[in-house]
Amino acid sequence: MDNEGEKKEKKGSGKLVGIGISLIMAAIFVGPRIVHEYGLSSAAATSEMEAIQEKIGHKRFELFMKSIVPMGYVALCIKDQGENPELILAANAFNARNGEKQVALIQSLEASGGLTADEKEALDKYAYSRVSDNVRNGRVSCGQLADRLESGEWDL
Repeated sequence: MDNEGEKKEKKGSGKLVGIGISLIMAAIFVGPRIVHEYGLSSAAATSEMEAIQEKIGHKRFELFMKSIVPMGYVALCIKDQGENPELILAANAFNARNGEKQVALIQSLEASGGLTADEKEALDKYAYSRVSDNVRNGRVSCGQLADRLESGEWDL
């Protein structure tokens, strides 16, 4: 294969990796929880989140939340307002910038024993609750989300 063909193949596979990472992170957050509007009670969420933080470490917990919350905003805004090409482009750019760190984080979690299905469920509900609260309270605006994603504010 010539050099030009190799470059095109690498460029195309990079897009696929970015899309794959985006889907993994969104699936972790969105999954079936997008249907559940309520999440966990505060006491239950606090207790479960403290246990998960202790298990995986505070720094990894915060990085994990930082890696999934922006895509949660994207998912919620698209769910509420419909397709938005500018937002999708910004989300893809976010994932391209952060993809390697997201993959490393997932691998790090898996290498240390991973999370149980119940822990993943609790994280999903906690993240969804955090995202929906921020959107509902106006701390995050769907109309400004693409700009915020592009600003690097939530980059890992």
